[in-house]
Amino acid sequence: MGSRRRQQMPVGVMNVVARVAGDPSDFVRVIRADVHGLDRAIPVYNAATMTQMIGRTAASERFYMVVLAIFAAVAATLAAVGIYGVLSYSVARQASEIGVRVALGAGPNDVLGGVILDGFRLAGLGLVLGVVGWIALSKLLIPLLHEVGTADLPTILGTVLVIAAITFLASFVPARRATRVDPMVTLRSE
Repeated sequence: MGSRRRQQMPVGVMNVVARVAGDPSDFVRVIRADVHGLDRAIPVYNAATMTQMIGRTAASERFYMVVLAIFAAVAATLAAVGIYGVLSYSVARQASEIGVRVALGAGPNDVLGGVILDGFRLAGLGLVLGVVGWIALSKLLIPLLHEVGTADLPTILGTVLVIAAITFLASFVPARRATRVDPMVTLRSE
């Protein structure tokens, strides 16, 4: 009766883990042959090394990480192009004003600092709106982020520093162009 009862019990899934010396991928075939040697009716599937199993488990998280990294890179590029474009346009429109400032004694560092400060004002407004949006939408983003809280200070500070670096680099070229404004040329054109 005991043997009948055993035969009627449903067969479950069993996982076998083996530690081997050498390359584990060489032993997958050996372990499969050993299991079939015990009972040919036992199916062996998903035989893989531990590295492969971990890779399969983390595949979806890795995909989301790559997608988010691509979106972050595109957003950073758009921010840099936007800041550069707005500041270039602003410097071109204010060329006569910059020329007057230089004629009245403003040095190249004053002009450079003024244009870069304008860039940081634009980025500051964007950062404030971005942090408010982060806090507002954080409940929706938390399932996609690993070990990041709704108000994760290192993440927010890191983002602010990256945006500050992008802002500086994007505003430096128009600022250098503004320092090359010749006051005599701009005053004659007025």
